Amino acid sequence: MTNKERNFINQLLVEFISEDSQSINIIKSKSFKKFLSVLNPNYEVPCESTIQNLLEFGRQYTHQQLQHLINSDVFAASLTVDMWTARNQEGFVGVTCTWISKEFEFKEALILIKQINYPHTGEKICDILFDTIKNWKLESKITCITSDNGSNMIKAIRLLNSKINIFRIPCASHTLQLSVKKAFKLNEEIQRFILRCKRLISFFSSPKQMENLISAQNYLNYEKTYKTIKDVETRWNSTFYSLKRLNVLKDSIICLPPRLIMDRDSDNKKAGKLLNKILLSDEEWDLIPHIIKLLEPFEILTNKFRGKSYVTISLIYPHIYKLIESLKRPNSSEISADFLNEDLDDNEINPEANDNEVSVEVFDSNEHNNKKKTKLNISYPSDTTELEVKFQNALHDSLINYWSIPTSHGLLASLMDPRFKKLRFTNEEEKTRTIQSLRARYELMESLSSSTSAIPTPTPTATTSSLPSSPLPSPSPADNLFTKEKSIFDDIYALNEEIDIERDEVSRYLQLSEAGQYANPLQWWKDRKLEFPILSLLAKEYLGFCATSVPSERLFSDAGNQITSKRSNLNSSSLERLLFIKRNMNLVSVFPY
Repeated sequence: MTNKERNFINQLLVEFISEDSQSINIIKSKSFKKFLSVLNPNYEVPCESTIQNLLEFGRQYTHQQLQHLINSDVFAASLTVDMWTARNQEGFVGVTCTWISKEFEFKEALILIKQINYPHTGEKICDILFDTIKNWKLESKITCITSDNGSNMIKAIRLLNSKINIFRIPCASHTLQLSVKKAFKLNEEIQRFILRCKRLISFFSSPKQMENLISAQNYLNYEKTYKTIKDVETRWNSTFYSLKRLNVLKDSIICLPPRLIMDRDSDNKKAGKLLNKILLSDEEWDLIPHIIKLLEPFEILTNKFRGKSYVTISLIYPHIYKLIESLKRPNSSEISADFLNEDLDDNEINPEANDNEVSVEVFDSNEHNNKKKTKLNISYPSDTTELEVKFQNALHDSLINYWSIPTSHGLLASLMDPRFKKLRFTNEEEKTRTIQSLRARYELMESLSSSTSAIPTPTPTATTSSLPSSPLPSPSPADNLFTKEKSIFDDIYALNEEIDIERDEVSRYLQLSEAGQYANPLQWWKDRKLEFPILSLLAKEYLGFCATSVPSERLFSDAGNQITSKRSNLNSSSLERLLFIKRNMNLVSVFPY
């Protein structure tokens, strides 16, 4: 075997380890060595030092290729940033860069994963972000950063704005979840209801009780058996999924206590009596489907805003405004603004099956600061009288609190999306202001383009304006976001029409009708980039913003696959190399084969 052949296989081995989140110690496995020797008896598995050297070389080469791609392909880009604590208790910060390519495709690259020491202050995060932007030569291309609503992140980006002209986009999915969490804090009865559901679910956390629950489902001839889903506060839509599953299991849970009480086994008798004691009341069971129905649009939007292969930023305001409108009830009383502006208590409450009293934080209109800690008795059923209406009002007012003032960039993104460009969801004043902002930006771009040939000359014909926009790619089963089932959001979209065209790009674009619900805005602009040479560039900028910080969270999911309980001693340098290669190998080559 020649050195060239050996090096080639070694490089493929490093890619295999990186892409599939394998342990570097796999090279010490006797079975793995045996497997490779069968494939090629002349190949000798390299030592760990060689693998580490190749990882570093691959990281450097990937960085070089990625820098070239960013220099040549990026007109405007946005960042997402998030933080994560590994199993070994080390803190990491991750930064991803997203942009719309020359071919009007979404691109996402990892530009930083770095171990960060405690404390994770806004100043420290700001310095990391500034150095990252500078190192990648992105000062003139970065327009915004998407992050969660952590105070350190907010402060970091505010400090960064004093150095670079940049603004922050709060993670839309995170903000939606905050709205729901806030609504659940409305009053004691809503909290009592949720805590009683949590307590019932916790009863089935032991293997034995889960077996009894599955046995009850088989007895009732369920088509398939289900397990309960725990409500975890840090997991998006967790309460929705938990209640939805509880509703499915209702009959099997209700029939279980008498079966257990009649059992000859003393432990089962005891468990049956406890389960009978903590069962929900009929009124509480009846309330569950109504709460599920109220939470379902939040689940739809949270998942829709998480997409990585389609435009998300322009979806926010049309859908949020429609959601607010759907929750509005006539003559509903508004929740205190003081309560809505209060910070949430992040302590998760998971009552055990034997718990009868839980310490909670509730809103009290009679208290000066609106918030108080109280012991909540969950041994008796919730008073469900008008509880659905109260919760609906709370969701409505909580959304208003978080989304009442639209950002100019969010509205500009919707304006640049051909499906929403009429801005029918907002008032005339905001619409006029947004169009004026677009015209000002267009005129600036037009003046700059007069001295360069970088922007293509418009085609004299107007045929492209009537081109049908290509549909969105078929959604994957995991996304399932653009199905043609009826939903409350359908009427924010319009049908295609034909209309007269004026000469300047902004006027021509505004006079065109909105694209249909299933149109792909990126393909729409790609089909018309010669007709709208300047606006198509602005579309890349405004439609390229990330609605959520999910790209960074996906990064930490990959990191979690690397630092497992068996690999908790993996050093930060190795982790950074492995993830940098893994997350960017779909964009550029890792090695110069």
